[in-house]
Amino acid sequence: AEKKFDLTSKWYPDITYKYKGAECEYLEAQIQLLDTRLAVETGVRSSYKMQLAAKGQLAPAQRAVEQAAAELRTVEAKFKVGAATELDLLTAKRALAQAESSRLGTEKNYALATASLEAAEKGLTAGLASLAPGDGGATPDARAQG
Repeated sequence: AEKKFDLTSKWYPDITYKYKGAECEYLEAQIQLLDTRLAVETGVRSSYKMQLAAKGQLAPAQRAVEQAAAELRTVEAKFKVGAATELDLLTAKRALAQAESSRLGTEKNYALATASLEAAEKGLTAGLASLAPGDGGATPDARAQG
């Protein structure tokens, strides 16, 4: 759109329809570029925040599993000497299973957030390259400098 506008502006005075049409196409392309930049930036920021939140939950989830495993070992030892009931043993096993399930869910969320961040980062390159097919995928800053 920018090249077409530059060529049109050389041949037609600024009061003709061709000039105005090329100018409108150029402005629309600039707006689309800004919209794409904002969408990509928002996607990257959102994905990064999700990844940080999921990463922050990994250590507490692991600690919960370790605590539940320690509690199960304690209850098993008590059960062997008759100081705990089978219900206590089943309750401790269930607590460990729940803690492990929670940890796996947290790991899944972290993996999904990481994949989402990687996809958002790749979307940045693909989105800008598709807007400027004639310049080999250069970033807008590189085109402005060159």
